[in-house]
Amino acid sequence: MWGKREDMIVRDQSPFNAEPPAAVLAEGGVTALDAFYARNHGAFPDIPVEEWRLTVDGMVDNALELTYEELTTRFAAHLVVATLACAGNRRAELLKVRPIPGKDPWEHGAISTADVDRRATCRCSRGRRGASR
Repeated sequence: MWGKREDMIVRDQSPFNAEPPAAVLAEGGVTALDAFYARNHGAFPDIPVEEWRLTVDGMVDNALELTYEELTTRFAAHLVVATLACAGNRRAELLKVRPIPGKDPWEHGAISTADVDRRATCRCSRGRRGASR
């Protein structure tokens, strides 16, 4: 599912939640996309790319609405290496001490490092809108 590896440890099918085995995380610094953990709290929206919009409003002088194409082509490319971790990472160890009702027993795999490029930064869009913060 979602183009993930066959050996992913699936915590839930719907919404889809899965983590890679420990050995996969130890293979290198940047996590391969098919091994990146998946953490979802609800259904994933199925929005046609032509209908997708991002609105920047609120504490700005001028509101902004961007299409997906504008968001991915209008701003300068940036390379960002970031590690994301689910707050429930290693919860399985806590569950051995005390039960936590309704919580999945995530082990050590709800952490991944991404090498992301061609993304607009919030700073780019905020600066164009006269953001007050």
